[in-house]
Amino acid sequence: MAGAFRWHNELAVWQGDAARLSLKTDAETDFRQETFYGFHRDSGHAYLAPISGDFTVRSAFRAADAP
Repeated sequence: MAGAFRWHNELAVWQGDAARLSLKTDAETDFRQETFYGFHRDSGHAYLAPISGDFTVRSAFRAADAP
């Protein structure tokens, strides 16, 4: 199934696969819709795969401030 994954707005810096990713998000990216100011933003990153039927997702993450 890992081969079915694809990026929505691929990052400039990342490595890994569906089982383990290491990445650094690009600057000024976001998903915002219907903001008070009336703008929409769809520049955030997402690693996606189609699914069907029953499924379970388990995830964990570790974050650190940029140096």
